[in-house]
Amino acid sequence: MNLDEVWWLISPQNPLKSSAEMNCYEERISQAEKINNDTRIKVSDFESRHGMCHTADTLSSLSLRYPRIKFVWLMGGDLLSEIHLWKEWDLIFESVPIAIFDRWPYAQKCLNSKAAKRFSRYRIPIHSAGNLLNIKSPAWVYIFGPLNSISATEIRKKNLLNI
Repeated sequence: MNLDEVWWLISPQNPLKSSAEMNCYEERISQAEKINNDTRIKVSDFESRHGMCHTADTLSSLSLRYPRIKFVWLMGGDLLSEIHLWKEWDLIFESVPIAIFDRWPYAQKCLNSKAAKRFSRYRIPIHSAGNLLNIKSPAWVYIFGPLNSISATEIRKKNLLNI
């Protein structure tokens, strides 16, 4: 996608989940750092440091703090079917281009979601994904790729990360 680096933002709390459903914040930061083996990926506590847990607020703050940086929001396909429940979700689409990565078994549900339908005319073909950074928002691409049926919840429960 021609990105210089990826900022892996670890949210202090998903507003749509109870804290009981999530590992403690420090543990999630530590796990992300341990499994990150690419120097272009920066694990970040930006939201925690700035008292945020809503993506719309985070993107607004990032654009104010880093006005010369072009951002692309990266997210799993499973979130596309629920993003309409997020605070100011439509502003997320309007503020930055979005790359959505396929997650098993969500593709059909996601691509028929409220958000996908509302912003369908702004979906770009996968062969244009490398230019997403230079396309004015709203713009989004759905990227199909190798799939793994193990959910993040299962990974945490089974401790498949071996960390």
